[in-house]
Amino acid sequence: MDVGKLGKLKAKLAEISNQIDDADARRADAKSSMIEASSRLEKGESEVASIERRIQLLEKDLADVNGRNETLEGKLHDVETNCTSIEEARKQLEENESTGDEKLQQLEESLKAAVMAKEEARTKHTEASRKLVVVNRDLERMTGKVDSAQKRNKVLEETIMKATEEIRALEEMEGEKAAAAAELE
Repeated sequence: MDVGKLGKLKAKLAEISNQIDDADARRADAKSSMIEASSRLEKGESEVASIERRIQLLEKDLADVNGRNETLEGKLHDVETNCTSIEEARKQLEENESTGDEKLQQLEESLKAAVMAKEEARTKHTEASRKLVVVNRDLERMTGKVDSAQKRNKVLEETIMKATEEIRALEEMEGEKAAAAAELE
């Protein structure tokens, strides 16, 4: 009878040892998963910081382009105002065609240059706006990835806590069974 109980206890002890080994393996897997998730989180945060730096640079570029655009619009307005007064002066100076024609040609070139500069500034402004939209989309995507990684990290931490509690419970059971086995001997 004692041999049968001893055999059952040995089988139970082997089963508990297997369970402990399984729990240790799960804990190691959970720990490596947590380390991997932490690494992905750090990478995601690094990418978010990089995108934020890019956004700041693009916003600065946009502000510069807007400033240049305002300056060029002011110059264009001045040139347009000058064109009006020059047109009146041209009528008065029709008698002196060669001098008036040269001046008019210069002013028209200035106007064309100002208009081209304004168009160029508008084009740059549009490009900067598009880049900003793209960067904002990238930032939203990366923020989503960071949120997802943080959620996964939470789940892994909870899994580790549960595994730790199970291991403690198994260790206590093993201690009790070892004490019971010692009493039986």
